[in-house]
Amino acid sequence: MPVRFVVDPRQPRSFSMITLAYTFYENPLAAGTATVAAASAG
Repeated sequence: MPVRFVVDPRQPRSFSMITLAYTFYENPLAAGTATVAAASAG
């Protein structure tokens, strides 16, 4: 499952490091969406 982080390129140059974090949650409304997308793409 791809994850994309977008960092604003206008951040101050004084920022030398950032920390990225994420959590995956089950979404019952999207259940089966990936399966359908993969099947239609194949």
